[in-house]
Amino acid sequence: MWLYLSFQELLDGVKLLSVSVSVFGPRKVVPVLIDDIETSTLLSVEKEKNMSPEKLIKVFQEIFIPWCMDGYDSSTAARQDLLFSLLDDECFTQQWSDVISYVFNQQHQGFNNLAAMKMLLEKARDEITKRSSGQELNQRIGSRPEHWHHTLIESTAISLVHSSSATTTSAVQFLW
Repeated sequence: MWLYLSFQELLDGVKLLSVSVSVFGPRKVVPVLIDDIETSTLLSVEKEKNMSPEKLIKVFQEIFIPWCMDGYDSSTAARQDLLFSLLDDECFTQQWSDVISYVFNQQHQGFNNLAAMKMLLEKARDEITKRSSGQELNQRIGSRPEHWHHTLIESTAISLVHSSSATTTSAVQFLW
């Protein structure tokens, strides 16, 4: 049986998923999401238990980063919101490094996606603000800009701007 979903329904589903992960945490939601995926080598997770940090990182690297970071279209913002909601405090440093490394590798393979990189860094800036507010001010991982720093960010950003055929509005916005 074929199930027809409109683009808006899919987009709403991604947004709902992002909110669910934000509320319940990636280690609770991801095992449920991937239960139907037939790559059992990735995901032997017992029901009702949190996913281990190692398995979460593996799934994040192999499934979510490529899906959330490939292309730039009207669903990019929602997919990147999902990516940010999947950042787990315990795995944060590795996950963020994997995201930046993925973007860097894509750029070096000839995929120039300045707009997606700009959106990613804007969302990182917003996430820093969000994580630094509240009771645990500046104590939560990801609450300070240095938590988000990665050596590949600057080189990737500069390379993307230089490889752009012309300085576009998004390139100008990215640089500011």
